[in-house]
Amino acid sequence: MFLWEHFVMHTVNTNNNVVALQVTQGATILNLTTSLQRHHFNFCAEAGALAVNSLIFSIIPQSGWELDAGDVGTAIDLHLTGGLPPAGLYDLDVVTSSGRTYRVDNSARNALNPVNHFYPIAGTSLWAAMNQQQYQMARALRRIQVAIEARRAEGEAQNKVAAYSDFKSLIERKASIDKDRGAANNPVLSRYQEAVIEWRTNAADAFRAQLDEVSGDRVLVGLVKGLLSKW
Repeated sequence: MFLWEHFVMHTVNTNNNVVALQVTQGATILNLTTSLQRHHFNFCAEAGALAVNSLIFSIIPQSGWELDAGDVGTAIDLHLTGGLPPAGLYDLDVVTSSGRTYRVDNSARNALNPVNHFYPIAGTSLWAAMNQQQYQMARALRRIQVAIEARRAEGEAQNKVAAYSDFKSLIERKASIDKDRGAANNPVLSRYQEAVIEWRTNAADAFRAQLDEVSGDRVLVGLVKGLLSKW
C-alpha cells in the first residue's frame, strides 16, 4: 500500500487468478483488475483465446506481477493528483519498472465508463500481440503441464510420471493405448494429442522460440515438436 499526503493511495492483492488494484482519492475509488488466466502462462490452461492476446512468461512470480500492478497504481495516483479526471485515464499506457507496459481501460471498452481493467501490452518477459492460434498453441503446452501435475498429485508412480517427459516412452505408451482404444482414459496423453493437432494445424515450428520463452520448458516444446511426425 502507498499512502500520500494528498490522500491518494492504492492497494494491490492477488486472489486466485485475479490481480486487484484499488486507487482511492478522497471520495473517488477506482477498482481495477487484470486476469492472470488471460495474461500469465502459468494460469492460462482454461482461458479462452481471443483475436489478440498477451502472456507473461512462466518465470515471472507473484511478486513480479504485483509490483507491476503497484506501478500502474502509482501512475494513476500521479495523474489524479495532477488534476486528470478519472475519465481521462482511459487508454492510459503505463511503463512499469519491470519493462512491461500496461494499458488501462474498462471491460466495456467505452471511454465514457470508469476504468476497471488493466493488462500487459508490451515489454520484457511477455509474448505480446499474440493471435488466437498462437495463444492456443501456448495454452496447449500449459494443459499438458497441468495434466502431469495432476497425475503426480493423485499419486501416480514417479517412474510413470517421468515417462510423460520421455520421447520414446510417449511413443510406446501412445501405441499401446491406441491398440486398446483407451486414449481418453489418460488425460496426459489426451493433452499431448490435442497439442499435436493444434501445433500441426497452426505451423507451430515458426513460433518455436516464443513457445520456449513463454513456457520456460524447452524439453516439453521439443517433445511436442517431435511428436508431430509420430502421432
